Amino acid sequence: MRLGAHMSAAGGLHEAFKRGHEAGCDSMLLFTKSNRQWAAKPITVEDVEKYQQAQEKYSH
Repeated sequence: MRLGAHMSAAGGLHEAFKRGHEAGCDSMLLFTKSNRQWAAKPITVEDVEKYQQAQEKYSH
């Protein structure tokens, strides 16, 4: 069975991996923006690179 929890992406989407790892989670669901508004900050190439690095580091 996989265990996951809602993790904050404050500071960047990549931060959710570290927070999930520290909480002992083996899975993650990630929201890239608030569901309360239409506007969203664009995801940059740098954001994608940091996300991929964190995914590699914290994935099992």
